[in-house]
Amino acid sequence: MQQTGLLAGSVFIEILINVFFCLTLIRTLNNVREENRTIQIPSVWLYIIPLFNLYWLFIIVFRMASSLKNELLARDYEVDENPGYKPGLAAASLPFLIYLIYIVDLYVFSHPYITFAAGFFSLLRIVFFVQYWMKMSWYRKVLEEDLAVDKDEEA
Repeated sequence: MQQTGLLAGSVFIEILINVFFCLTLIRTLNNVREENRTIQIPSVWLYIIPLFNLYWLFIIVFRMASSLKNELLARDYEVDENPGYKPGLAAASLPFLIYLIYIVDLYVFSHPYITFAAGFFSLLRIVFFVQYWMKMSWYRKVLEEDLAVDKDEEA
């Protein structure tokens, strides 16, 4: 009974974190002109769906990067690479490595180093996820400040 409550609590916390993550992405996309978007704002909310979000994060990372790149190029910024792509791709890929490690630990052979590796990669996934989240927030601020400067110049 206690484990069920713990599981429900952790799922609730994960969904809550995902809601705030989606809000950051949406606020960033609101600063990207519609013609430069490769992902539509309502589709970001699909990330809240458990398990499906493992797949959807890849789509978000690819499309946010191309949307931001399109917008930055349209505003005459110098863009060397796809914005936020590397930490986002790492955050999206690591869960699959972690699940593979757990499968090996459960069904092939169990060893303390395997458990340690799973824990290490889980922490690394959190680091990359937070890094990606912060990068999207940073791009939101850059785009907002650029719009504020444009409005000041017009006035």
